[in-house]
Amino acid sequence: MLVSIFNEDVLSDVDLRPREEEVVNEVREREEMVDEGIKELLSSFRLYSLLKAHTKVAAHSSSESYLVEDRNRLSNEVISVAKVLGVGLAVIESDKRDVEFLESRS
Repeated sequence: MLVSIFNEDVLSDVDLRPREEEVVNEVREREEMVDEGIKELLSSFRLYSLLKAHTKVAAHSSSESYLVEDRNRLSNEVISVAKVLGVGLAVIESDKRDVEFLESRS
């Protein structure tokens, strides 16, 4: 509709994709938001804080990906989301001293 009113020139300078710098900064911010206890427990993974998700942390390595959840907060929704995404679950004890890996997938 804008093109029909203002011609194609109106869209020529519009780029709605985020700049690479913005994406990199957001990823860094998400990594920094992860709890220190979880970082220590899963030190071989890159960890990302998730917003608006059934779980709050995702873990990824070159060969494995997991949703991370506290055992006391584990729900059927988290299990279902992991299955849909084709990732495993890393279930962490509340004291953050032990983790159980379930259904590891790449």
